[in-house]
Amino acid sequence: TLAEMQAEGQAKRQEEARLDIVLADYWCENYAPQAQQTKRPETWRGEERNMRVWLAPAVGAIPLRKIHARDLEAVRRKMAGEGKAPRTVQLVLATFRAVWRHAKAWGVVEGECPAKGVPLGRIDNGRVRFLAPEELNQLLEAVKERDENAWRLCLLAAHTGARLGELAALRWAQVDMASNSLTLIHTKTGKPRALPMT
Repeated sequence: TLAEMQAEGQAKRQEEARLDIVLADYWCENYAPQAQQTKRPETWRGEERNMRVWLAPAVGAIPLRKIHARDLEAVRRKMAGEGKAPRTVQLVLATFRAVWRHAKAWGVVEGECPAKGVPLGRIDNGRVRFLAPEELNQLLEAVKERDENAWRLCLLAAHTGARLGELAALRWAQVDMASNSLTLIHTKTGKPRALPMT
């Protein structure tokens, strides 16, 4: 009947509109609410910044399923032109890949993620830099003048090599005075790590 044909046409138009959702709208309506609840706060903050600063201005208005590797290559070139490290570019593209995987699971996109077509080359982001004893003393003195608690954390970081987030997450149950060791539970790798105390 005519009513059935109209209902089918409306359903088809709604499905096409759902599939033609632009990246920025998909982010706000679908990806961000779930990621904010399920991802670690640091991860979520990084993804939100990557989307706000790099992805939304460049490809946010393009329907997600129509974003091509050349669009993401333009983002990479812009970031390189602004002096961003290859690792930073890699993290921005990883954010896009996470959104793509989410959209694929929800049936909005199909096939391989276009970020796979953006060559990054070999990325070596490692830096080895140790403070000389004089530099460490200067740093600790400057921090102690401002905040004694921050000084304690800096001193502990200097003696253990642990990250601030790892130290801030320490609990007394992870401090073993008998063996003079700390056990870091909330590490970057997700694996517990034991450290000797000086």
